Amino acid sequence: MKVEIVDVSGYDFSIFPAQDALTHEQWIIVGDCYCRSEERFIGTADNALACMWGLIPPTLMSDRAYLWLYHNELVEQHKFAFIRHSQVQVKRMLKSYPLIVGDCVVSNRTGRRWLEWLGAEFGYPNGEFAPFEIKAKAYG
Repeated sequence: MKVEIVDVSGYDFSIFPAQDALTHEQWIIVGDCYCRSEERFIGTADNALACMWGLIPPTLMSDRAYLWLYHNELVEQHKFAFIRHSQVQVKRMLKSYPLIVGDCVVSNRTGRRWLEWLGAEFGYPNGEFAPFEIKAKAYG
């Protein structure tokens, strides 16, 4: 099993096949996030798409960015490899943006634990989402 993280910032979203686990509308939302991102990455397991994420800063001069993530069952199947990569990636992201913000689905306990392990602090839920922040000072 080979897990890789690849910078795809220079690639158009249309090169990625729609994911069976998502509805057409959900895949459109992922594509919108991808297109708005300044940085874009994918994670693969044996050359199959396992996850993709990006950072969306509110302005070009911002010191914060919104983190979005799509993942499928391959991440869970190879979670130890992806856990190692995720900490490296968060450290890298915090060099560009000392404050990373996002939202986690409240019912996604696995995602919340993973984010907490990466240093996320959660705010009060707003409907089905709980906002989070990851600060560079936590990686001192």
